[in-house]
Amino acid sequence: MNNKINKILYRDCGIIAAILAVLWCILSFVMVQVSAMISNQAMRIGILTAGIFAGAFSTAAAAAVFMHLKKNREAIYTIEICAKNQAHDKNQEVCYEKTKNNF
Repeated sequence: MNNKINKILYRDCGIIAAILAVLWCILSFVMVQVSAMISNQAMRIGILTAGIFAGAFSTAAAAAVFMHLKKNREAIYTIEICAKNQAHDKNQEVCYEKTKNNF
């Protein structure tokens, strides 16, 4: 079961990292386009600073999700695996014991 848990964890972390990369690409593109439209230097700096803060807070939130998933992976993913197994009637005893120990 640990192999399944690690596989799902790495998949979820990869998805989060990909979404974060897309977020930064879009944020960078928007900041460059908005910066080109504004002639006032102080306003340009303010808008770019706000964009960087938005990206930084999003990155910090994603890092918190990474740490939460890594720290609680057994509890989170055992439930997910057992729910899938229940739909297929597999490993009922193993799932019951794992979920009982996690809570």
